[in-house]
Amino acid sequence: MTNNKVVLVTRPDDDSTLNFLYHWTEDIITFAEKRGFTLLDLSGAKSNKKYLESYISKNNPGLILFNGHGTKDSILGYDEETIVKLHINDNVLINRIVYARSCESGKELGREGKAKAFIGYEWNFIFYYNQNNVSHPKKDKLAKRFLEPSNLVSTTLLKHKTVNEADTRSKKLMLKYYFEMMSSNGTYEEQKVASFLWSNIAGQRLYGNPEAHI
Repeated sequence: MTNNKVVLVTRPDDDSTLNFLYHWTEDIITFAEKRGFTLLDLSGAKSNKKYLESYISKNNPGLILFNGHGTKDSILGYDEETIVKLHINDNVLINRIVYARSCESGKELGREGKAKAFIGYEWNFIFYYNQNNVSHPKKDKLAKRFLEPSNLVSTTLLKHKTVNEADTRSKKLMLKYYFEMMSSNGTYEEQKVASFLWSNIAGQRLYGNPEAHI
């Protein structure tokens, strides 16, 4: 059996996009540790296939939270190394709950893979940020509109809620932010990119057992 008190996180940081995910994942790590979970943090260059398979084999985490680039059948780690690939090593996902903040990986890896439940994206996961905040990702208000709802998937799962509830709560917050961005109170920059938040809502999919929880 998997150990539902163990959570594994990947967060490579080798480009500006991944650097935002790296820093926004810090809130999830803090949240997990405060709730008594054992956190396996594959950060930076440790987000590779060797470490992933070793940590899963030794610690048997019940929940895996991926951050990284992706393809329709793969999740990538540091320096775009393929760390999970459908029909090659997707057995590492067996009996686990997975959230992949990774472009397209829901299309085949999520749909056809071996996870107990998988939340991922049918197409690109998109977020925008102000170039002036590249060195201060957590201060970027535009990025918050995109990344706070995706963080909510993870924190909801860490509250022992179902995968379905995590998916639903995240989409509700995205929808709230979408309408705020499109309103007369939204900035020009927000109105310009709000459609991409809508794309994330439409592209976020749940596969496997919707009632699964850790």
